[in-house]
Amino acid sequence: MIKSGYAIAVAADTGAVTVTLKAKTCNSAAADAVSAYYAEGHPIAVGSTGQRSFATNGRATIYFLNTGAVIPKGMAGASELQ
Repeated sequence: MIKSGYAIAVAADTGAVTVTLKAKTCNSAAADAVSAYYAEGHPIAVGSTGQRSFATNGRATIYFLNTGAVIPKGMAGASELQ
């Protein structure tokens, strides 16, 4: 999804397991319901649409990178937003 110059993605986090098959969810989601999530947003054009990238997971901590690069699952190289 694109929003305000950022590409946004939500996916199963590393080690997540299927909890409910998509066909059996209450909203017939596009994917299975899983035990852990990962979400990230990065600028489409660093320096133009944004400078920093952001990510979060089930621990509810927000992470960022000043380079605007995609933050990988596990948050390697990213800093906690204070």
